[in-house]
Amino acid sequence: MHPSRAVSRVAESIDEVDRFATELDAWFASAPGLLGRHGTQLSTLSEVLRPALLRNREHLAGLDTGRDAGEVYDACRRADRRTVFVRRLWQWFATRFDQRRDPRTRDVLQAADEVVWSCWAPAWQLTGAGRPGPAPLPYLDPQISASTTPRQDVPHDLAAVRDSELAAQVRAMPVPVIALPERVAWRPWWLVLLAHETGHHVQFELTPDAGAAAGDVVADAAARAGAGDDEVLGWQRWSAEMFADAYAAVLTGPAITWAVGELELRAGDGVLRSPAPGYPPPLVRLALLAAITGEPAVVGDPASTGDPGGAGRGPAGSGPLAARVTGLLERVPAVAAALLTVPVGSATLAVAAPQAVAWRQAAAVWRRQLTATAEPRPSATVDAARLCVAGAVAAWRDTSAGIAADRHGSGATAGTRGTGARTSTRTAAGTGAGGASDGDRLSRRLLTVLPACGPSGLRSTTAAPAAAVRRAARSVSDALFSAAVEEEP
Repeated sequence: MHPSRAVSRVAESIDEVDRFATELDAWFASAPGLLGRHGTQLSTLSEVLRPALLRNREHLAGLDTGRDAGEVYDACRRADRRTVFVRRLWQWFATRFDQRRDPRTRDVLQAADEVVWSCWAPAWQLTGAGRPGPAPLPYLDPQISASTTPRQDVPHDLAAVRDSELAAQVRAMPVPVIALPERVAWRPWWLVLLAHETGHHVQFELTPDAGAAAGDVVADAAARAGAGDDEVLGWQRWSAEMFADAYAAVLTGPAITWAVGELELRAGDGVLRSPAPGYPPPLVRLALLAAITGEPAVVGDPASTGDPGGAGRGPAGSGPLAARVTGLLERVPAVAAALLTVPVGSATLAVAAPQAVAWRQAAAVWRRQLTATAEPRPSATVDAARLCVAGAVAAWRDTSAGIAADRHGSGATAGTRGTGARTSTRTAAGTGAGGASDGDRLSRRLLTVLPACGPSGLRSTTAAPAAAVRRAARSVSDALFSAAVEEEP
């Protein structure tokens, strides 16, 4: 006797689950050897996805095939949507892991992995928070700057309404990620942006209610420095980005100031306006970095934003916008000091201050090594990768292309010291037309030495908290049986 239509239809849906499960098994089996030091993140992904898939299969196996065939077909369609949902959730992460298999992106992401760890692990060491958990996973994305996917943010590629449930589950997954602009593959000194993005994740991981904690500290400092109520709200709104900047400044020194200055150079009064609700005006942002690092930051056109020799006098002009920014700049010293007191676990960024001088000296050594005749040699210390990148930023600025960019961008100075023409300290890097040869050489050296920096072994021996994994697994499993997944799109 031939099986009924209902039995065959259920068998088809079960086969779809089993085929995907086999594909998933093969991917996880191949991953450890190909994807490097990400065992803890891969384990977390497995522990979340497999139970959801198993629950869907068990549900299919328990369907009553003796009832109306149309009802069985409806149930199978819902189950198929669940299978597709789990597949899409896996693919969101798998495509980011799999960039490490691609020869075109493998080297830069291996370098990025080391820089992230070099920015991640010190937070646990400095604050006494124990062993660091799984570090954020960097990946390349077609965007201008870097960005994180912390728990409360919707991944930009899942912003459509139909992807809202998938975005929710990505956010719930205890596998933090960082998107990098594709240009880091050929300009790897831009990996310095990872210090800022890792700072976001450090804040979320180590400090309960991190956003409110930073906002309260910053708001109190601004208010005591004379800010009115509306301005205080602005400082609160910017606190997450300012904390990440402060974190990066402590760990990389003026290298992050250069990167932010490059990203924030704008025409006219653009440096006086917030580019997005969560960010202060560029001139204020750079003044904060200058206050923390003690190095001046130059941004904008002196004709519209101020006199490059007049650091601290504020923006040019007398309109409401200039007056507002002048007031913000007056609060910068107090806010910068307050950022170093924002709770990070049981400590603050101030605990890193004694090491900052030694870190800058190490970055200066990397700068010399990256431009010397001999090839630079990797270091096994946890700080090496990020300080190598910090040194690379200085080395890039020593190239003819970097010097030209600095001179072109010279404008308003945000900081405490005057500026002048940059003097090259190039050694044996060589200079081609437009700085092509020395920039290419620097890029090659970075992509060679960075992946070999840092301690050996897994980047974390501590798995994601079991409670967080259980919550994520339950969240995905429950989402499968929700209307958002089961219903027709």
